[in-house]
Amino acid sequence: MIVKSRHLTLDKKKIGSVLLAIGMIAAVVIPLYIVKHALLPSAPRVNAGQLDLTGWDFEQNGVIPLNGEWSFYWEQFSDPEPDSQATPDAFVRIPGVWTSYVLNGNKLPAYGYATYTMKISGLKGIMALRLDHCATSYQLYINGKLAAQNGQIGKSAEEAVPYYESKTVIFNADKEKTILTLHISNFTYARGGLWYPVQLGRPGDIGSINNRIANQRTFILGSVLTLLTLCVYALFLGIRKPSLYYFMLMSLCSVIVVLVYGDYMLVKLFKSFRIAIVLEYLSITLFPMFIALFLQSLLQRPESWMKKIIPAASISLFGITLITPIHTFTRLIVVMEIWAVLITLYLLYSIATSKKTYKSSLFLGTVIMTTGGVVDFLYQACVIPVGNIASLGFLFMLLIFGFPLLQHYILMEKERTWAMERSKNAEITFLSAQIKPHFLYNALNAVANVSEKDGMKGSQLILDLAVFFRKKLEFTDLNRKASLGMELDFVKKYFEIEKARFGEKIKLDLQIDAPLEHEVPILMLQPLVENSVRHGISKKLTGGTVRIKATISGKNLCVEVEDDGIGIEPEKQKVLLDEGDAGAGVALLNIHQRMLHMYGTELEIQSTPGKGTTVRVIISGGKNA
Repeated sequence: MIVKSRHLTLDKKKIGSVLLAIGMIAAVVIPLYIVKHALLPSAPRVNAGQLDLTGWDFEQNGVIPLNGEWSFYWEQFSDPEPDSQATPDAFVRIPGVWTSYVLNGNKLPAYGYATYTMKISGLKGIMALRLDHCATSYQLYINGKLAAQNGQIGKSAEEAVPYYESKTVIFNADKEKTILTLHISNFTYARGGLWYPVQLGRPGDIGSINNRIANQRTFILGSVLTLLTLCVYALFLGIRKPSLYYFMLMSLCSVIVVLVYGDYMLVKLFKSFRIAIVLEYLSITLFPMFIALFLQSLLQRPESWMKKIIPAASISLFGITLITPIHTFTRLIVVMEIWAVLITLYLLYSIATSKKTYKSSLFLGTVIMTTGGVVDFLYQACVIPVGNIASLGFLFMLLIFGFPLLQHYILMEKERTWAMERSKNAEITFLSAQIKPHFLYNALNAVANVSEKDGMKGSQLILDLAVFFRKKLEFTDLNRKASLGMELDFVKKYFEIEKARFGEKIKLDLQIDAPLEHEVPILMLQPLVENSVRHGISKKLTGGTVRIKATISGKNLCVEVEDDGIGIEPEKQKVLLDEGDAGAGVALLNIHQRMLHMYGTELEIQSTPGKGTTVRVIISGGKNA
């Protein structure tokens, strides 16, 4: 059983209600978005380069994606004229990338150029097409006339210029058949082709899609920038915690995600294709790492190999994107996505096994973020026909994560205020607790008994007792520190005094795997050891052992004082660090308050009646004395 101080909590019902509302909105909006855009059971598909829309009512059914089998001509820019009779090399699935196509028994390479064509019958009146970017440049012809262009197509890397931008084309379908011809070239990316659907509809409906994307981008950007502003305000208030910095980095990555999806604003902003792609892959490689570091800082889990390998591997993957050509690092997208999945699984496990009160909201936010990421990955891999919802999922995640972050800081601030208010009382209580008349009486009585039998040993005990009380009386500052070695020497002198009274009934076992020069709060160990002797092993008929363990975990020093005495009853454990008593609780409560004041960490007590007690102290940071 772990005992911690009584926290000053927020209104959990209100927080729970807000989190539930956000979760329900996300749980409804994301599936509705997918269903609305994915379920078009009556929509005709392109078959062998032909699409008949005679029975399609655009007013009732809306926009149609031109998915299906387009005519494909590899390594040629075929004649876009309507009467062209060229025989295609194959009919290929759109959307898709040509690296998945097989011609004459061979898979096509990433680099190359091709022509995609299709013929639409039954189309009349003023219509509109919407094209997302292709990999990585294209020219669109409608009935032989150039209608749109992205970058510069070419038959070699020297001729081709990549560019990403969504385009909307309005045209008059005044022919019996409307012929679409796309010339696409790629000499930059690891995959080439028409990887997003071409959408056809009335100009008003296509305009609504553009407006929805713009409005969604504005809403998400505004929300994320608001969160960033609040974080900056928190910095001005003096909050300098890793979790706040990680939250800000997560928000910045969310901004990048918003600017990537929809109409790829990054290229317009930076006027550089490479910078835009590198930033996109930054969100893939570093975003999961920032989320992991943020959650770990809130969960305050002990050091593990995953805490070290996640930053190392993520930064290495991003480093590859910085120093290698685009076609090299974009080949690693599957590796990056698998790594992101592994991080997510580790985080879900960490949250599920945590004992923090806000773990449910962290779990919910992580699941929503993962849902958006998985949907977009499948969409970009041309597995499902709908996507571009990751930015929405990330916004919900940030909103949900913001509540435990806020709760965490409010609790920390209240604990700090509480500790400051009680510091003077704690100091007086601590100092008065250092000299206990009954201990002095028992110690002198034990010295007298020993002196009768062994004068030299009695003299040494008197010297030890003098050193012991001198150090007690010299202690006037709660914030002073000493080396771990000095504290252990003081514990040994105390134990020698107690052994004069209890003999071999009590034993001291030191298991120190930490530098003796490491700084610790002065007079931290001895009161804990004294507590174990007085209230643990001395009350056991057969006596027992007090064991002191000291280890280094990351940058922290972990000290445990363990005994195999009579233990503490569960009822007493619940109030031990809140109220204390005239006995065991005073020393423990004083050490607990000092740790909160100096390091912001709490005393942890594990006790089983009849088996013993372990008191654990984490000293964050630290340096040599």
